[in-house]
Amino acid sequence: MKKWRCLICNYIHEGDSPPDICPVCGASSENFVLVEDDVEVSKNTKKLDDVFVDFLVVGSGAAGLSAAIVAKNDGLNVLVIEKGEVAGGTTARSGARYWIPNNRAQKRSGIEDNLDDAIKYMCRYSFPNDFNEDKEFFGIDELSFNLIKTYCNTGHKVVDLFADIGLMESEMQYSWKRLPQVDYMETISENKKYRGRTIMPKTEKGESVRGIDLVNFMTSWLLKNNVEIRLNTSAEEILQNDDKEVIGISVKSPDGIYNIYANKGVYFGSGGFSHNPELMRRFQNIPSYGGCAFTENTGDFVRMAESIGAKLSNMNNAYRTQALYEGYLNNPTGVNSVFYIVGDSTIQVNKYGKRVVNEKRNYNDRTLIHGTWDAVKGEFPNKFLFLIMDSRTASNWQGMPPIVGGSAEKMPFVICGSDVDDLTKNIEKRLNTLKDDTNNFELDSNFSKNLKETIKNFNSYYEDGVDKEFNRGASEYDNEFFTFPPLSPKGITWPPKDSKNLSIYPIEDGPLYAFILSAGTLDTNGGPMINERAQILDFNNEPVVGLYGGGNCIASPGKAAYWGAGATIGNGMVWGYIAAKDANK
Repeated sequence: MKKWRCLICNYIHEGDSPPDICPVCGASSENFVLVEDDVEVSKNTKKLDDVFVDFLVVGSGAAGLSAAIVAKNDGLNVLVIEKGEVAGGTTARSGARYWIPNNRAQKRSGIEDNLDDAIKYMCRYSFPNDFNEDKEFFGIDELSFNLIKTYCNTGHKVVDLFADIGLMESEMQYSWKRLPQVDYMETISENKKYRGRTIMPKTEKGESVRGIDLVNFMTSWLLKNNVEIRLNTSAEEILQNDDKEVIGISVKSPDGIYNIYANKGVYFGSGGFSHNPELMRRFQNIPSYGGCAFTENTGDFVRMAESIGAKLSNMNNAYRTQALYEGYLNNPTGVNSVFYIVGDSTIQVNKYGKRVVNEKRNYNDRTLIHGTWDAVKGEFPNKFLFLIMDSRTASNWQGMPPIVGGSAEKMPFVICGSDVDDLTKNIEKRLNTLKDDTNNFELDSNFSKNLKETIKNFNSYYEDGVDKEFNRGASEYDNEFFTFPPLSPKGITWPPKDSKNLSIYPIEDGPLYAFILSAGTLDTNGGPMINERAQILDFNNEPVVGLYGGGNCIASPGKAAYWGAGATIGNGMVWGYIAAKDANK
């Protein structure tokens, strides 16, 4: 029997052909691929004798695979171990983008990027409380500044190497306006509005690529170069000698426990701790429900690194995205992310029926609104938000989650209403069925009244094209990333001829549709701290010799900031490259 995997939520369907509609997320059959399409890698974990290599990589996402590729290309004997049953980690669920300033694709297109400007932008975005352009290191601490500077100075080298060794060429991602993408916080003055820092693998046929494609490019290169990837093999304990130098890892496979010794270094690219409820409760200050992190991302490196005295940081932060709450309840380890708030007549409101955010801002920063604390009422009023849309949006942007599943009334987890009052009544009914999960979260008694006023105000913004509350649609980002033409237009002209703001259009009286949104994560980005050589640091800021880290399992050099599309994979690739180079000195 064939197995088909949904690219949206990772649901596995067994049958001769994919289902017409995914029963979990509602994605169409075009979003399914044969499981056989996933890369095949070695599953040999039978040998329980000790293993000896030069460089050991833990994790098979972009962070781990990049380190393995660079180390192998430099002549090291490399082994990759992966806790899960398939290679790729969260990278396999991603959009395959990586954020690299001053990259070769920009240069080919005549775009002159400036690394000094990039560093300034990154410092400002990552450290808004400390940033001062008149101070040394822009007011932030020297280590953090050096990490950001190193990232900028190294990123293009990774991209160049991968092209030079025949792994993959990179090209810029373009918006629907046929322009290279802007950064996620292009609204601040330090950004300078450079375009083209978001790049992705280039295919010979110019096809669109997905995360699994990026993984396949990397693993294929490794397999051709005789690098083994051992699946179902988890790191359990970091091994040190009498001088506290890391010399290997104790690992567990289905057949037993054995040691892998690495004389050049051990590198962790094993992902965050999104799927570790205990760590999420301990460290995260915004309750998160689902997202798109790989199922095996349970923070194993946090436990192991703590046990040898590594210094943890950034544990309260994550790369965030809103999640479809009921999708999470239905499938906690699936992909429930709502990255794009599509359409021009779509808003989000809280339990009081009021807008609280510019719905077109990037998913990371937009999701932070869920953590707002009301010091008077003693509550998180935005713990859950309600995505409201009319039938025009539900019909014409069909195909972008959560607007999937055929007719609007049959979309998974949708709440329908003939008008605002009816929608409110049905939201209350739905919340009542979820009260054990939401801890009795309910709408305010004025929700319907306020929602009518909210819609009235929003609709009034169409006339002069100005969102007087949250300035929606006033930036390139709003109008190029999250506002785009209908995917399945049905008798409408878009944008409307009299439109003064691409992201605003009056919401119709009814029918109306709603989805319950919560905070979620792409993955957490806290863990052991590193220096500019990707070495793990101890409590005294001294490197733990022989131990390296990159990607989401370390304390992100960017703190809570998401510099641009692909900043997660970019971090993994850059620090993997640096670690491999340092280990081979």
